[in-house]
Amino acid sequence: MTASLRLLGALALLLTGGAVSAILTKEKAREREELREWIRFFERLYEEIGCRLSPPEELFCTLRLPRLEEAGFLPALREGRFFSEAYRACEERLAAGERTKEILSDFASGFGGGFREEELARAKQVVTALTAIYEGERVAFSREIRLRRVLPVSAAVALTLLLL
Repeated sequence: MTASLRLLGALALLLTGGAVSAILTKEKAREREELREWIRFFERLYEEIGCRLSPPEELFCTLRLPRLEEAGFLPALREGRFFSEAYRACEERLAAGERTKEILSDFASGFGGGFREEELARAKQVVTALTAIYEGERVAFSREIRLRRVLPVSAAVALTLLLL
């Protein structure tokens, strides 16, 4: 009876380690995907400010970025909210890292208060900064994903060996 309980406990530990690994990996991948969507968003914003000057409702109607939709950012913009209001409303639901959130918050606090050239320069700065973060994290991302996959499972295996 004790041996079967130990095996059951060992199996539970391994399954838990695998589940934790999957959750951590998915969370990091979501953060990276969201960062890429923010870059696309600001590239589109830059293009609109520079070329077309479409009304906000039209600009964001055709934009499809699933992570920003889920967070509530794009729906808030489509409702006619200002950029800063939409960002504040969804900030808690974003998977973005602290540096990314800082850049977005800085942009949100001053967007719409300047002339066209100033807004273009600010949007371009955001694209450059977010792209630098995205590119800079490329190697670190793959390492961190491997670590998030291996560490919980390894810990579960070690605990299992101690149990047996």
